[in-house]
Amino acid sequence: MDDDRQEWNSLISCTKFIDLIGCGTQRFDEWSWIPCLQRWIEQSSQEKYEIKFLCVTRGLENNRSQVNVSGASRVGLYRMLQSEYRYTHSRHIDIDINEDDYTLIEYIKAELNMESMDTEVRYAKGIRYRACLKEQEKNEELQCVRMSFSPDHVLWITGGTRGIGALCAEHFVKNYGVRRIVLMGKESIPPRHKWKSHLEDYGSSLGIKIEKILSLEGMGAQVKTLSVSLGDVEGLHQSVQHVTSEWGPIGGVLHCAGMESSDTPAFIRKSLTSIQEVALPKVEGLNHLYACLKDEPLRFFVLFSSVSATIPTLAAGQSDYAMANAYMDYFAQDQAAVTPIVSIQWPNWKDTGMGEVKSKAYKDTGLLSHTNEQGLQMLDYILSQGMGPVVLPAYIDRDNWAVERLMQSNKPQDQNSDASNFPAQNQSSKENENLSNIVRGLTRIFAQELKLDTHKIQPYVPFAHYGVDSILLAQVVKVIRQKSGVDLDPSLLFEYPTVDALAIYLQNNFPSSMDSLYLFGTSVMQPNTADEQKETEETYLVNTHDFGTLSEIAIIGMSCHFPEAPSLEKYWELLTKGESSIGQIPSEHSGEDGELFFAGVIDRTPTVASTYFQISTEDAAAMDPQALLLLEESLKTVYHAGYTPEELHEKSVGVYIGARSRHLPQEELLLAAKNPILAVGANYLASNISRFLDVKGPSLVIDSACSSALISMNLAIQALRNGDIEYALVGGINLFHTDKEHQLFKQRGLLSQDSEFHIFDRRSQGVILAEGAGMVLLKSKEQAQKDGDSILAVIKSVAVNNDGRTAGPSAPSYKGQCDVMRRALELSGKQPQEIDYIEANGSGSQVSDVLELKAIQAVYRTKSKLPLGIGSVKPNIGHSLCAEGMASLIKLILMLSHGQKVPFLSGQQPMKHFKIEDSALYFNRTSEKWSSPRVAGVSSFADGGTNAHLILESYEEDSRTTIRRSLPLPSDLFELPKATSDRKGNRRMVWESFGLEG
Repeated sequence: MDDDRQEWNSLISCTKFIDLIGCGTQRFDEWSWIPCLQRWIEQSSQEKYEIKFLCVTRGLENNRSQVNVSGASRVGLYRMLQSEYRYTHSRHIDIDINEDDYTLIEYIKAELNMESMDTEVRYAKGIRYRACLKEQEKNEELQCVRMSFSPDHVLWITGGTRGIGALCAEHFVKNYGVRRIVLMGKESIPPRHKWKSHLEDYGSSLGIKIEKILSLEGMGAQVKTLSVSLGDVEGLHQSVQHVTSEWGPIGGVLHCAGMESSDTPAFIRKSLTSIQEVALPKVEGLNHLYACLKDEPLRFFVLFSSVSATIPTLAAGQSDYAMANAYMDYFAQDQAAVTPIVSIQWPNWKDTGMGEVKSKAYKDTGLLSHTNEQGLQMLDYILSQGMGPVVLPAYIDRDNWAVERLMQSNKPQDQNSDASNFPAQNQSSKENENLSNIVRGLTRIFAQELKLDTHKIQPYVPFAHYGVDSILLAQVVKVIRQKSGVDLDPSLLFEYPTVDALAIYLQNNFPSSMDSLYLFGTSVMQPNTADEQKETEETYLVNTHDFGTLSEIAIIGMSCHFPEAPSLEKYWELLTKGESSIGQIPSEHSGEDGELFFAGVIDRTPTVASTYFQISTEDAAAMDPQALLLLEESLKTVYHAGYTPEELHEKSVGVYIGARSRHLPQEELLLAAKNPILAVGANYLASNISRFLDVKGPSLVIDSACSSALISMNLAIQALRNGDIEYALVGGINLFHTDKEHQLFKQRGLLSQDSEFHIFDRRSQGVILAEGAGMVLLKSKEQAQKDGDSILAVIKSVAVNNDGRTAGPSAPSYKGQCDVMRRALELSGKQPQEIDYIEANGSGSQVSDVLELKAIQAVYRTKSKLPLGIGSVKPNIGHSLCAEGMASLIKLILMLSHGQKVPFLSGQQPMKHFKIEDSALYFNRTSEKWSSPRVAGVSSFADGGTNAHLILESYEEDSRTTIRRSLPLPSDLFELPKATSDRKGNRRMVWESFGLEG
């Protein structure tokens, strides 16, 4: 006994545990391991330290061949534990069955050190996949087409004498023509001569069951009832033999048997006996039932599973039930190739079964309870369509439905998560009273500034809902300052975008300064009691464990043309020297009112004749100049990758361009053009490239404002990962057609009048616009390595989103930025501390820049104090709008491939509301060596709220396998026009195209 206690004490001090039972090949469905797990969790909860559990299986998630179900009975538990226990982190990891033990160990090490909301992942061929649900629309036309069922066959229903089983029995007799039916149940049905007394016992369990049997018989069915235990394999086998010898073959099975634990809901308090009772019908019982019936001529074998098997938040409090149902799902996957089997992960039945669930957790999923009629309709549809092997049918509330998050844990990831924005439940009544007063005060302030009644300001509704813009928010901050004396950072209203959230922040950080707000908050808010009719939809989620492909993408070629940097070499020189190419527009080409603007402009002197691209000089004269520059850059990119245009001929190459065309050709040029459509169709910015190279992938032009280039890249990467294309040319471009861009930015108050572009700096006054173009050639990393391509860098992940409603078209969203960065980090498989540089967006606005630094800190340096470099190319060349993503990306690729960080030209004068010296963030001031491994992120946040974030990694080239090198451009390619004699000819060339009066 002392030895056992000593061994346990040594184990209890561990904080990371790995369950490897699922790596074997034998089924292991006993439960003696559970008490140890319960003790570990209880100990960590009591002593408040974090523990991590990994359940590792091998080949369990193999959707294309036989499944290795070893360990399947415990996976559902590990998926849900972290949703029930605060200090517990748990995850199921499946490894491809062909992976060796050494690789298995490496994957386990990676997962042990990874912070992720994923509850289930799979590794195959070196790629980490995340489990997700895939939505499938219902074909309404086929809704009522039921499958046929022979009247000479038997329908076998477990749990058939009550609840859903009895409901299904009636449905199949009435609608499928079933005439022979076996109902299994735990309670024995007495001989018929005793039925009368039970029927007279109104409302008794036996009386209700007998009534249902008589009802079935009244509809013309023969009924047998069996009370043999599903755990009794001999008794079950004999029962099947008896039924088939008397009635004939079994034609279908509905396995409805199941029970919830009558024990405590807490996993650590559940007895082993109660867990085994819950598991019996769905694990051991299913094995026995299937063994006895698998050789019958089955039309269907339906397993009645539960959403708790796959949605962790709904499994909290019923861990044993989730485990048992998850086993049924894997069992169905294993046998789907030989049996028409389907496991249905039922949401809540409102009228029958185990009772309607009305918990907040259930409501938050977006799932709605369904009626008996709706449930049976969904069952009919699943059978008629042959869906499976695992299906989750549901009626949903679209307002709360977020299918991509259903399989993730709801555990807060860090102190910046939403959970931290709400007061603890054990706050004192005095604190709660103070908080209520602050809420009232803030409500009164917002009501006055918005000119609304106070009862119309709801504390949980985002400010943007009321049409609040950034100017009004600034006014609100000013009033709060006046009332409280607290010098608030204006960006706080983007971080805490509701009255509730802002009130909690103020109470936690400035409790002694809130008295004036208490006095100001004298009005009483009336709750909004109006009920809104929710729109519901019916949906089906199939292939529950649908692991999306996240293969790595190689960058194998690139090209650019930015201000005073018409080549990669010149661009790198500009960056390493820490120089700026921003200058003043020549006075003779300013606007009508004589205004002088600063900008980054390029030399538009064509270097390649348009006829080389099979475009006539007449068409070229009428075309958008952006189209010709893109053709040049695409050609340079192809050669830089070591290819010739002939090698890409008729290949599946997609062209994805981030651009905005504002071109309005002069009428005489349009009339002279041979193909005038080339001059007015924005799609030709991409299509020209496809036509010239004669490639067969899609050609797309994307306009999401400043994030256009990286959004285009996201689409390209999706196509590569889906196998739609072999290569992707991705680019971004911006050229000025008139001075309207400057006038518009000036009108919005966003244009800087300074000659220097400052971001993350007290001197920030707005943006300085720029021209430019950049392009990269992408390929899957695996294919690039096989083809011997020279790989410049590797894209680990890309994430995109939108801010939704904010305080205005250009107003930032702290949450939106955090979400997109956190998602990219999660997809990359990297830890936050592994990222040591961010090429930031930078807006030139005090509020937006502070907010971005706070978001970067929240995602990448909440826990780690390792230095994180911050930079931006905008002070070097200006803001190139739709080309901005390419300018940032190509800068980062150059840094990664050269192993060198370059100077950041702004940020010398600290911003008032972000002390960078007190954080792990820093601005790089010199060109310095960048040691391996080099991993970095790049952000692009756009007007209109579409955000993108990429994570890239350097690539260590293997000279033995790299056979392609950059090729020189053909010597006869160039047709250089005469240079202007003006010393300022480069800039003059650009602005002459404006057609402005001097």
